[in-house]
Amino acid sequence: MTVKDKRLVFPGDVLATSEELLPGPGSHDDGTNVVATRIGQFEVEPNEMRAVVKPHTSVPPSLRMGDYVLGQVTMIKPAMAGVEVLAIEDEPRPIPGDTNGTLHVSKIAPKYVRDVGEEYRLGDVIRARVMSVKPSIQLTTDDQRGGCIKALCSRCRKGLVKIGKGLECPNCGRREIRNMAPDYGKVKLPTGLSVEKQNA
Repeated sequence: MTVKDKRLVFPGDVLATSEELLPGPGSHDDGTNVVATRIGQFEVEPNEMRAVVKPHTSVPPSLRMGDYVLGQVTMIKPAMAGVEVLAIEDEPRPIPGDTNGTLHVSKIAPKYVRDVGEEYRLGDVIRARVMSVKPSIQLTTDDQRGGCIKALCSRCRKGLVKIGKGLECPNCGRREIRNMAPDYGKVKLPTGLSVEKQNA
């Protein structure tokens, strides 16, 4: 990338021909040229030969396939769970628009799962990977990073602590099982989110 590749561009500005570069974040291909879709600094990703427009102004985050998100289980049926997507991992700002996702029982874990309720409970906060965004948000937790990162006791609603391969309530001693992420209990939740408060 040369210094002249970096310049301030506006929506509609032609960045390159379709033969020269692929469209990246902040640009799209109109069939002939790659054009800017936002105000920002035009750069070229040399490895992938993509045109990227880095935003000049603050733009809200948007979900993309492959993103890891933190979400709260809001509905459970034997074959699926409803998940409210709280944030894209490592992105402090909230996601605009529809944040209701779906996690199918076959996408919970690499092993066979008969019923969603065997692995997650209402109010659990999970880390999931986005499989699709449109027409609806589809999630999976069946990889090494996915799973429950925060859970509450089903009896007294206090935070569960990891003990061996299971979870235990330090308040009432109840033991429970979850499909846990490897860093259960160590993930910082989005600012303003209190799991106990939301499920009291």
